[in-house]
Amino acid sequence: MMPNTKPTAALAMMFGIAGLLAQPDVVFSSPCERVPDCEKQEMAPVRYGALDTKGWAYYCTGDHPYYWNNDDILGFGNNFSFNNKCFTVTENPFAENEPSKMDATITNWCLKHEDIKVTLGCSAQSPGIPCHSTKTGPIKDPGCPIVSGTEKNYCSGGPVPACIQIWEEKCDSGPVYCTDDQTITWCYPCDS
Repeated sequence: MMPNTKPTAALAMMFGIAGLLAQPDVVFSSPCERVPDCEKQEMAPVRYGALDTKGWAYYCTGDHPYYWNNDDILGFGNNFSFNNKCFTVTENPFAENEPSKMDATITNWCLKHEDIKVTLGCSAQSPGIPCHSTKTGPIKDPGCPIVSGTEKNYCSGGPVPACIQIWEEKCDSGPVYCTDDQTITWCYPCDS
């Protein structure tokens, strides 16, 4: 006979234990797999209590401000890694409403306090580019006409908001996709 627990709690615990046992491949995954112009960005460690679950958001910064979610399975790109086998990290792609944001639900399954350190695969190239851009890497803004309606601004919250602007330019050689991150601008041309 099972103890008097709620069925959903028991079911969640069983799935969590199964996820913990299947976790080694995820723990050692490569954050930069299939991410162009990628840089690994290690986030500050976060402390969790025993059997603790929290929602957490991480952000790519600097000259590699884009978090790529290579959506193989319902948007769960897993372009991140973490350093502690006590944890499961489940990406929440529907909450990733900014191009630099990785959102996750994180659970510590161990029976003691543990720290987790997450590493993101961050790119200088926007994931919204609808073409291959592998030939040249980032270039200076060529100053071509901006395609109307392609300008978008994204700002993170917090006491000092950081903003990114992206847009498409129409050049004679083809489309160019640009990023302005706090007055530093770079662009990616499409491969011919």
